[in-house]
Amino acid sequence: MLATREEYHLAPKDGDLQSQQVLLNGHVLATDADGDIPELEPVRVDGTQPVTVVRINPGERRSLFACPCVK
Repeated sequence: MLATREEYHLAPKDGDLQSQQVLLNGHVLATDADGDIPELEPVRVDGTQPVTVVRINPGERRSLFACPCVK
């Protein structure tokens, strides 16, 4: 059995850093009519592969915390 890990990829909608919407794994993350947040579904990937981080804005330097939790 291969080891897998769960990843959560957050990005601004349409790559616009001033967007009012954020994407989680390519899907708009939004509350429902009652204001409840949706189930946060991870992307499951091969745990033996390196973690890839996409830089949104090369001019900014930000800290990144990654938890390599392998199941």
